[in-house]
Amino acid sequence: MNSFTEVYIRLALIVGSFIAGGQIGYAEMNPEATGIEEMPEREMIIKTKSLRAETVSSATLTNMKSEEVPQTVNVITSELIETQGAKSLIEALRMDSSVETGGDMLLSRTNDQYSIRGFSGSDVQLGNMILPKGLGYNLDTALIENVEVVKGPIGSISGGSGSVNNAYGAGGSISLNLKKPEFVEETTNDALMRFSHHGQMYRLSIDAQGCCGTENDGVAYRTIFTGQYDRPFWLSNNANGGQRYSVAPIFRWQHDARTKTIWTTIFQYENSPTTMGVPVLGGHIIGHYDAWYGSPSGRLNAKSLLTAVDFERKLEKVWTLRTGASFGYSDRDYNVWGISSSDGRGLPTAYYDKMIESGRARYEAAWSDMETFTWGGYANALAEYKIGQMEHETLIGVSYTGQKRTGNGASLVSTQAQNSKDYLDLYDPVPIFPAPREYSRDTATDVTNIRLGVLLQDIISYGNWRFLAGVRADAQFYENIIDDVDDEGMSWSPRLGVTRMLWNNRMALFSNWSRTSSPNFGYLDEFGEPLTNSWRADQMEFGFRINPVDKVWFTAAWFNIRQDNTPMAIDGYTDRYYTDGSKRVEGLELSLVGEVTENWTSYISYTYKRTKNRNTGSVDATSAPNSLALWQKYRIPGGALEGTVVGLGFRWKDKYYSTFRGNKLADNYTIPSYCVFDLTAEIPLPETRWLKDATLRLGVYNLFDREYIQSTRHAVQSTVGEPRTFEIGLRTTF
Repeated sequence: MNSFTEVYIRLALIVGSFIAGGQIGYAEMNPEATGIEEMPEREMIIKTKSLRAETVSSATLTNMKSEEVPQTVNVITSELIETQGAKSLIEALRMDSSVETGGDMLLSRTNDQYSIRGFSGSDVQLGNMILPKGLGYNLDTALIENVEVVKGPIGSISGGSGSVNNAYGAGGSISLNLKKPEFVEETTNDALMRFSHHGQMYRLSIDAQGCCGTENDGVAYRTIFTGQYDRPFWLSNNANGGQRYSVAPIFRWQHDARTKTIWTTIFQYENSPTTMGVPVLGGHIIGHYDAWYGSPSGRLNAKSLLTAVDFERKLEKVWTLRTGASFGYSDRDYNVWGISSSDGRGLPTAYYDKMIESGRARYEAAWSDMETFTWGGYANALAEYKIGQMEHETLIGVSYTGQKRTGNGASLVSTQAQNSKDYLDLYDPVPIFPAPREYSRDTATDVTNIRLGVLLQDIISYGNWRFLAGVRADAQFYENIIDDVDDEGMSWSPRLGVTRMLWNNRMALFSNWSRTSSPNFGYLDEFGEPLTNSWRADQMEFGFRINPVDKVWFTAAWFNIRQDNTPMAIDGYTDRYYTDGSKRVEGLELSLVGEVTENWTSYISYTYKRTKNRNTGSVDATSAPNSLALWQKYRIPGGALEGTVVGLGFRWKDKYYSTFRGNKLADNYTIPSYCVFDLTAEIPLPETRWLKDATLRLGVYNLFDREYIQSTRHAVQSTVGEPRTFEIGLRTTF
C-alpha cells in the first residue's frame, strides 16, 4: 500500500468517525433524557442591498451575524460595487484597504492572487470551489452578490495552498457569493459609456429572471449577460481595443421548503491588448504616463468556464446537509512585449540606475499558451442544538479540490549584452514582436495540485458570549510531470476565537488565534531533494465593534501575523533553498459602515501595516503602510432633485518600496503615494411606457486627473491608474 492510499484511508476513517458520531448523537437527541433541545432553523442569507452585510458565511461556513464573528471580515456588497462603478473583481477589491495586487494584468503569474494584510491570500473561491485562472481576477461584477474578505490565516476553513510561487493563504481568503435566482419575473438592463483622454468604454448588461411555481415548490431561473468594449487611454491609434463577454445561466430548484438545488454556470471571454506597464524608478515614472510598450500583434485571448452545483437539505430536527461539486476550465493565450525586470544579476538596482542614466532599457517579448483545469467537491453537515444554556452550531465537513496547469510559454530577451549602448531606447523602442514560439519540453508546464481536507468546528453561544473552535487537516499532493517530481504532505490548521457582546448587543469585544500551514512544494534543498518542511502562519487579533448609531457599525482591530519556514534561496544557487524565511506584519484596521441617517450611508476602510523581515531585522514598507478607501452616499430628500443619490469616493495609498522577488531594492526606489477622488450621481427618471424604475447615472472618476500607479509587479512593470474619466449610463427594469 503506497503512502497516497494510506493518507486517503486515514482521512476517510476520520470523516467516517465524525459523521457516525454525529448520526449517533442525532439519533439519541431526546430532550427529556439528555437535556438537548433543537434550535430554530437559520437560513443562509447572503443577499443585501446595503453597504453593510448583516451576516457573513465564508468565515465559519455558517450564517453568523457580522458583529458576532470573532475575526475581521470585510464585505464588499453588490450595492457598494454598483455605486462605486466597479466592473471587475479586481476593481471591486480596491475598496478594501488591506487588499493589494501585484500588477493589474492577466499576464502576471500571480494574477488571481491577492495580498491581504501584507501576506499572500488563498485562491479566490466560490464557496468551497476554487475559480479557474482569470475569473479570480477579471470576473464581471454583474454576477457578484457580495465579496467576503476574511482577514488572517483561514486554513481552518479553506486550507493552505502549497505552491511553487509563494506560500498562499497566510494573509486571508477572498470568497464570492454570486447572484441567485429569486421567484420574480423581472429584467434589468444597464447601459453606459465612459470617456477619457484617448480612452473609451461601452458596456451593456442584461439581468433576466423568471420562475415556475412558488418559493416552496418551484423553479427559478436567471440569466446574466454582459458585453463590454474597452479602449485603454494608453493604446496607440494603430491597435484595436479590447472586448469582454460574460454569460451566466443560473437555476434554482426549490424541491420543498427545506430542500433546494442551485446550478450555476459562468462563461467569460476576453480579447484585449497586452501591456507590462511602465517603469517607476527613483520614486517617479520614467518616460510617459501613457506609454505603451507593445504592438498590434500583442494580444490576450482568455476563455474561462465554471459550472457548479450546490444542494442543501434541512432535516426535520437538528441537521442541515450541504454538498456540491464544480468544474472549471480556462485557456489563456498571449503575446506581450515590455521592459525586462532584470539583467540576470541578482537585485537589479545597478541595471535600473543605468536605465535612468542612459534612457535605454533591456526588453523582453513573452508568449504563453496555457490551460488550467479546476475541480472539486464538498460535503458539510451542520448541527444546531442546545445543551442546557449553551447553543451549539457544530460543523463537520470534507472537501476535495484539484488544479492542473498545462501548456507552454517562454520569453525572449532583446540582448544579453551588459553595455548600455546595446539596449533599446526607453522612449521610442522598436518592438521585437512577436516572440517565436517553440512547443517543446523546454517551454512546457504540466503541474497538478490536489488537496483533500477534513474540518471540524463548533460555535457555542452562551448568553452574551460566542466561542469558536475549529481545526482542518489537509492531505496535499503535488506532481510536476516535466521535472518528474511527485511530492505529498500533511498540514493542520487550527483556530480559536471568542466574542463578548455588550450594551444590549450594540458592542462586541473579540479576539482570535488562527494558524495556516501547508507544504513547500516545488523547491529543492542544498542536496537537490524536495523540501519537506511546511510553512506556517499564525495570527493574533484583538478588536471591538460598536454600534453608535442605528445601522452603523465601527470596527477597530489590531493584528499580528507571523509567517515562518518559507523558502529562501541559498547563496550561490538559483534553484536551491532552505526554509528559514520569516516575516511579521502587525497593524491596525478601522472601518465604519452603515446608514448614518435615513439619507446618508457611509463606507470607510483604513489599514495600517508595519512589516518586518525577521531574518535581517529590517523594518521596510514593502507594501503600502497606510491605505484608505471610502465611499459616501447621500440621497437628496426634497426639492427639484428629490431622490437623486450623490456618491463621493476617495482612495489613498502611502508610498512603499519597490521589491524584486520579495526583497526591497533600495531606499531611493519607491512607488509614490496617491489619492484619487470619484464623484457620481444617480438621478431617478419619470416612469413612462418604456421606462420603469429608470435611473440616469453620471460620474467623474479621478476627479482631479491625478497621475498615479495603481499597482506594481516589478519596478519597471507598474500599472498606471485611469486619468479623469466621464461616465453616463441608464438603468431600467421591466
